[in-house]
Amino acid sequence: QVIRGEGLHPSGAVETQWPSISALKRMPGADEPGGATRGALNIFGHGEAWRQERMFFQQDLQTPKAARGYIPGLAKAAQLASRGAPACADSMDSFTARSSFDLFTAAFFGQLIEA
Repeated sequence: QVIRGEGLHPSGAVETQWPSISALKRMPGADEPGGATRGALNIFGHGEAWRQERMFFQQDLQTPKAARGYIPGLAKAAQLASRGAPACADSMDSFTARSSFDLFTAAFFGQLIEA
């Protein structure tokens, strides 16, 4: 429901990350349709190109079998983030960046990366 509620062209995952976008645009293949660099640039965008990249990546994330693999890591990351939130009350931007990294890696790698 959440994904459908975002409309046809949701915001890109990292479309405001101009340093990364700038670096990718300077890489070989940035202008080649279907190239790896072009695909990487699509995740920084908005519109149909980003939607196609997102649909490709999320196909496997939405199955119950896949969710059983990453939900425990997300739950643990959320638990740790909740415990640490009060200590970051003066720097919520830093807190959210770190928390979102933990949540992403838990989903992407299927486990929480702990230091």
